[in-house]
Amino acid sequence: MNKGQKIRHLINEGYSDEQVLVRVPTTINSIRWHRSKMKASTAFTPAAPQSPKPSRFQRLTVGEFFKSKGYDVEVLAALKKLGYDEDQSQAYWERLAQWSFVWNSNVGGRFGQAHARKRQIEVHKCLETLEHDLHETSLHEAAHVLDYLITGRMNGHQWEWKRIMIAMGLPTNACGNPSVAAKAALREVRASKNATKRPIEKWVCKGCGLEELIYRKRKHPASCYRHRKCGGTFRSEPC
Repeated sequence: MNKGQKIRHLINEGYSDEQVLVRVPTTINSIRWHRSKMKASTAFTPAAPQSPKPSRFQRLTVGEFFKSKGYDVEVLAALKKLGYDEDQSQAYWERLAQWSFVWNSNVGGRFGQAHARKRQIEVHKCLETLEHDLHETSLHEAAHVLDYLITGRMNGHQWEWKRIMIAMGLPTNACGNPSVAAKAALREVRASKNATKRPIEKWVCKGCGLEELIYRKRKHPASCYRHRKCGGTFRSEPC
């Protein structure tokens, strides 16, 4: 207990300034200063504690979510197919289960993504009621995490990730096979967000004449991009 704590303790016990001065080697001004500070602190009534601000994300662990859906059985079975024994498979699953699982409606044009730095998997909120797409997307992102845990780095949609996806019995293309309902739900979410934004320019496909509104500045000019369906290049026009 330092000198200040001794002074405050004796003041709390009801000692006068002179009695405190006898027991602690200090000055009368120092005792009076501590007494004034204590009076000010007791006069202050702190505000009632506020409830924490609710997060816009619903956070839980991958283990909790996967077990609720039964996906953990598929992950463990895939690890055993890859040649890992019981202990190794369980160890990889436990490390995966510690990552966060997040429902997010702000992952751009993707249905899901895995963050190594944040140690979390994000799945778009629009898939919450679409069981088939939710199953495929969740295991797609879990395969990225297992790839990271096995190799020590995020390799994208390369061979190690494809090997895990094959063991899970899922398609190995980067975009998966989303249903028509999932694509429509994602388009609806993006359209509702873009409705409040003002486009900065309009791109027109030189091949088929498709018009696309651009809401953010792209890294390269329009002529550097190609239309996926017809292969034509774009030209930029003012809105």
